Amino acid sequence: MKHVAFTVAAVAGAISAAVFGAGPSTAAIPPAGVLCAGMTCANTTTAPQIINGTAVCATGISLPVSALLEPLSSRRLYATCPDGTQPLGISF
Repeated sequence: MKHVAFTVAAVAGAISAAVFGAGPSTAAIPPAGVLCAGMTCANTTTAPQIINGTAVCATGISLPVSALLEPLSSRRLYATCPDGTQPLGISF
């Protein structure tokens, strides 16, 4: 019985490590020419750019954010954390 419990615990630990330890996906990398500070991003290129990232809340909760940036423009990305506050910034 102890062997079964140990095996279940080991499998659960491996699954947790895979879920929580997974690195960021390649879709979460800002395109070349896009610069972000806080929740504002700027497109320094002459082509439209789509950004996908994660808004980071002060509580540690993360929210997915996505936006289309027109050529040579900047835009503030809006998101609201579950506690009603604005995110601290965007991570990629």
